[in-house]
Amino acid sequence: MSTILTEAATEKCSHGGTVTLGPGDGTLTIDGKAAYTAAALPSTSIASCTNTNAPCTNAGDPGAALLTVNKSAVLLADKLTTGPAGAVSLTAVVTGAPTYVTTD
Repeated sequence: MSTILTEAATEKCSHGGTVTLGPGDGTLTIDGKAAYTAAALPSTSIASCTNTNAPCTNAGDPGAALLTVNKSAVLLADKLTTGPAGAVSLTAVVTGAPTYVTTD
């Protein structure tokens, strides 16, 4: 199962940098917090990545959509990548009660 990322989550790259996703899509809310979709990726920023050779600067394509909102893939914690070219796994720390969707 995968965790749906919402505005209640705190995301960090694998080097400890703080990932700030664009706004969530309020069409789908979980515990009152908007779910993030692929539409948030273009405005994603990553601050304080400690990888000095190739610091993480953006989040990558979430891949095939298991769930969509307004034709945009809902972001799942284990499907995102971060890095200069989206090559490093994103570690998502979810606050509150996590919400899961079955991926099989």
